[in-house]
Amino acid sequence: AAGSYGRSIHFYTAGQRGCTLWCKDPEMGGVTQLTWLSDLEIASGHRKDGKIRVWDLRNLAEHVTSFDRPCNSNQRLAFGVSSSVLGAGGSDGSVFFFSRQTGALLSSKCVSSDPIVSVDFHPEGRLICTSAGTRVFPNYDRDSPPRDLEDIPLPLEKRPKVENGCAQVWSFDVAES
Repeated sequence: AAGSYGRSIHFYTAGQRGCTLWCKDPEMGGVTQLTWLSDLEIASGHRKDGKIRVWDLRNLAEHVTSFDRPCNSNQRLAFGVSSSVLGAGGSDGSVFFFSRQTGALLSSKCVSSDPIVSVDFHPEGRLICTSAGTRVFPNYDRDSPPRDLEDIPLPLEKRPKVENGCAQVWSFDVAES
């Protein structure tokens, strides 16, 4: 399977050209992540789109369920899955945990002032790893930047945040429904 920023997901079979799943939802953004949930289900994440959609390969006309989270940027906000939970980051710095069976929000927690760009589960336990960050470009208030950027003292409000670009490991315990 391969996704594109043109809002399509293509499925390929060895020796064949494959079939295409075309976007029927006008709100669906370009595809930034595809993750197989089972032999017949695949989840897709999108840029500037708060829905993570689950598609059933037996009926590609529409998604079977979706998980909502804030995502208002072109930045890829990756999600991770365990056997029964889908974890996703939001552009608001929160981590969201959903039941894969029902699609219900199990819990959420704000863990950063930057977007959560990745969530992944440890394969053998109740640990998750999240990463947060966004590119921070200095504002020099000058016509042309100097040659040695280390020589410029930036005002405190223009310096990158301390937690920008950090990864954290969390103990994970969600009451599953």
